[in-house]
This record gives sequence, structure tokens and C-alpha cells, in this order.
Amino acid sequence: MNHIAVAAHERVGNYWHMLPEYEQCRKAIWDALDDNPYRDPKVPPRLIDQAFPLAIRKNTYKQRMMIEFKCGSTYQLVGSDNFDSLVGSPPIGIVFSEYSLADPLAWVYMRPILRQNKGWALFVYTPRGDNHGHRLFNQAREDMEMGKDWRAEISTVGDTGLISLEELEDEHREMVGEWGLEEGDALFNQEYWCKFEGALPGSYYSRVINEARFAGRIGFVPYKVGYPVHTFWDLGSDDSTTIWFMQHIGNAYNFVDYYENRHLGLDHYAKILREKPYLYGDHYMPHDAMNTSLQTNQTTKEFAEDLGIRPIIVVAKPKDSQEVIAGINQGRRLFNQCYFDAAACEHGLSALSNYRSEYDRKKRKPGNYPVKDWSSHGADSFRVFATGFVERPRVETVTQTMERLGMRLA
Repeated sequence: MNHIAVAAHERVGNYWHMLPEYEQCRKAIWDALDDNPYRDPKVPPRLIDQAFPLAIRKNTYKQRMMIEFKCGSTYQLVGSDNFDSLVGSPPIGIVFSEYSLADPLAWVYMRPILRQNKGWALFVYTPRGDNHGHRLFNQAREDMEMGKDWRAEISTVGDTGLISLEELEDEHREMVGEWGLEEGDALFNQEYWCKFEGALPGSYYSRVINEARFAGRIGFVPYKVGYPVHTFWDLGSDDSTTIWFMQHIGNAYNFVDYYENRHLGLDHYAKILREKPYLYGDHYMPHDAMNTSLQTNQTTKEFAEDLGIRPIIVVAKPKDSQEVIAGINQGRRLFNQCYFDAAACEHGLSALSNYRSEYDRKKRKPGNYPVKDWSSHGADSFRVFATGFVERPRVETVTQTMERLGMRLA
């Protein structure tokens, strides 16, 4: 926040402070108080007032959590779950707070804008397993060593010295008591020693993803001509739609591609499918594909079929939370037969890594239902695969047979 305050006066423009979810912004930043017991009573208790004193402000918009400075710059709190809904001029500086828990699509969308306007980005976060946060740090460190415009730094509790050894021992004992030895150790090492190793506590897929990486099942998995590609969907109207692309070859499930976007109609996804060089098999969609649109008076399934996405198989809705967990467990059981193209499926694997259970604060242990955030969409479409996929005998047209054999009509 202090960095933004200085930058805003060095170059006039819009500056964003982005948290994983917009709903977190008010509590974590806008209304947050300085908890330093030795704080000078003359210093304002709110962090926002310390970083941005009233003397440098022109207007403060509480509802939008936005500050307009006298110099002409603005500071605004946003979420990675709503960044693409904001209107107005794009930012020239963004702080990604808790980036390892944020939707990595936000960075994918914003980086071309920042490059075009010669802006900057700052990522501040604690490790959360081997996900997009880990990959970004490794890439930044490599670029820094090559003299490129990145800086990567880790500050552990040993570097800062803010917590005593006795307090650390108490923290470790309590975390192991709440989470068990393996997850408690992982959580302690991530929170205090900034280690990326180990499963994200409460994560449903972190462990099996780590096993897949160790076994070499995440790497280069190309599309193989002659085998149909089946797709598995999670449908979103006001949020993300996700699609996994899988070829079933022998006992292996080869995930050759993944696609995600949001706030777009089915015609967009039909176009994406047409542009890919795949011979398609079945398209598996969740139960809400049977919902009827008031605009078209068709179900999503019917509309998708009119767009050429066929045949569509609709997977039954889970009856309750236990069936949701059963579907997740089925996905974990099938994971040792799954192979993923690391580059094409990077965002989908990040979603699976971050998909985790709610923490039950009363029982002081992981809860029985998944957190609903950006990672849910990729995980839900993977669950559609785990619970719905059945390899069916196929009847091909002449054209499909020629495509499968790599032949073309003269």
C-alpha cells in the first residue's frame, strides 16, 4: 500500500489492489486495523489511513472502496473473481495479494494491458503447494537471474525474526493437533518457512497431483490422431465455464487440453471447439445443461447441439453433499490412470490443486464440503469426468473415418 502511494504520485494512473475474492477486500484491507500494540496513538488505527492520509486525497468512495488522489491517480480494491467486470481506464499498477489463492486467469488477462502501458505488478503471498504461485515464483527467479525485469524474494520467519522460537513450537504443536502430522507439518512449513513442498492442507487433489508429477504423468501429452477427444464441462452464465479435453487410450485417460473463460455465450465455446484440431467423441455436461433459457426457450443442451456440440451426455446432479464428496473421491481414485499435458492443462491443474474443503472452526479441522471459489469450476468439470464418463462403441461417418486416418477429400 505504501508502494502504491508513492507510485501514484510518480506516475498518474489507476492502481489496483487485488485480493482473491472481492468480498475479502473490505475486511482484509479497507477496514483493517493496525494491530501493533506499540503503535503511536497519533497514527491512525486504520491501515488505509496510514498508507493514504487524508491530506493527499481528493475523494474517498467507500462503497466502491476507491480513493482518488489530488494528483489525479486512483487506488481501488478489486477481486480476482470480478476484475473483468470493472469499467473505466485500465490500471498501470496492480498488487496481487494472496496470489497463490487467486484466480490465475486475472494475471493472464492483465499482463498484456500492463505490458502495453508500461505498467507493473507486485505479487505478495504465502506458498499454497505446487500451484500457479510456485510456478510464477520459479519463473520470476529465473528471469531475475537472467537480468530481466523481475525480482523474486522469500522472507521466512527466520529472516524476519518476528516470532520467537517458543511461539513457533507452540504453533507447530497446535497445527499438528488440528490437522494431523502430515498436513499440520505442511501448513506450518508453508505459513512460517515459505515452503512450496507438501500438499495444501484441506486440498482434495494436491497429494495425487504431486504423485502424478513424481511419476511423470504430468508433462508432454500430445493429441493422438485416431482416438476421439471427449469433453467434460462445467457451465457458467455469470462466472466461468470450464472444459477438459480427454482421450481414452487403453487404461489411460490422457488430458490433452483445458479451456476456461467467463461471461461468454455457448457460441464462443462452440467456436473454440471448432478451432481445435480434434476429432470429438462425446460431450459431457452437468445437470444444469437441462435448464431452459428464457431468451431462447431452449435448454442449454438443445442450444449447444444446434451449435454443433454433439452428442451431449448430461450427468446427473449429486443428491447431496455426500454425493459431491463421493464424486471427488472417484476422481482421486482415477487419478493414477490420468496423464496431463503440463502446458495445455496448467490452469486446470492449478484449479485442482486449490480445490479444498472448508475449515470447520468449531471442530478445528477440515470440513465436509468444498470451498466455493474460482477453483470450483475446473474441479467440478473434472468431477463430471469422474462420475459420468463411459467409453461407448462408436459409429463413424465416412468423413470422421477419413479424419481419424489422416485422410482428406480431394
